[in-house]
Amino acid sequence: MVAFTGRNAEGSALFLGQPGQLTRAISQGAPTSNGPLTYLSNGRPSLASDGSAAIEGASRERAMILGVRAGEPFVVVSEGDRVKGEHRLSGLADPTEINSGRLFVEAADENQRNGAYSFSFSAHGDLGGAMLLSREIEVFPSSLTLAPTGRYTFLSLSRQGNRGSAATPVVSDDATSL
Repeated sequence: MVAFTGRNAEGSALFLGQPGQLTRAISQGAPTSNGPLTYLSNGRPSLASDGSAAIEGASRERAMILGVRAGEPFVVVSEGDRVKGEHRLSGLADPTEINSGRLFVEAADENQRNGAYSFSFSAHGDLGGAMLLSREIEVFPSSLTLAPTGRYTFLSLSRQGNRGSAATPVVSDDATSL
C-alpha cells in the first residue's frame, strides 16, 4: 500500500492503494463534520496495515486529523477539542502512526505546550479515549516516533526550570512507557 498527497489545478487530494491501482481517497472541497475540506497537508500520511490512512487537514481555519477507512473519510480530532476535560487543543501536526486502533500525533494545548497524544482511530470521534502520553515533559516538535510494539519515544523540549526532564520516566494510561 502507498499513500501520498498530490496537488493539481483543482487543489490537493489524498491517494491510496497499490502501485498502479491508486484511488483518490479525499479531495479539497469534500464535506467533513467540520465543514468542507479546505486544506490537506503535503506531509507524510500515516498508513495502517488494513489500508486505512490518517492525514492532517483543515476546514477554513480549523485544523483536524482526518482518517480514511474503506473509502470513507472521518474526523478523528480537531483544533478546539477538549481532551479529558483537562485542556483544549490549539494545534495539530501530521499524524505519526496508526497502531492497534490508536492514532499517535503531536499537538499543542492552549498554553502552546507541545505534547504526544494517542486517539482512538475510529469514525465515532470518541475523545473520551484520548490520552496525553507526555504528561510533564514537553515534546520537541516532529520528534515523536513509534516502534512496531507500540512503544514510543520523543525528544524533550527543555525550558528554564525544567532541566533534566528528558531523563524523567513517564508511564501512560495504557502502561506504555518511554
